[in-house]
Amino acid sequence: MEEYKTADRMRHDKKKVMTVSQFMEEYCVGHNKAYELIHCKGFPVVFCGRKALIIRNKVDEWFLGHLGERF
Repeated sequence: MEEYKTADRMRHDKKKVMTVSQFMEEYCVGHNKAYELIHCKGFPVVFCGRKALIIRNKVDEWFLGHLGERF
């Protein structure tokens, strides 16, 4: 069973962007908070039409840059 989790994680790591649903799952954030965050100034998101694509390798940096802040 652990093999599958590792393989699934590796597949996610190769993708450069994630959807809001994937972000919610990976970062344990609720729907309302996720949408609030993607509209924060400087959050690593690109809008393709109405679809929000979050830049995977920039999210952790963004969170580290906002330690102690409340959202």
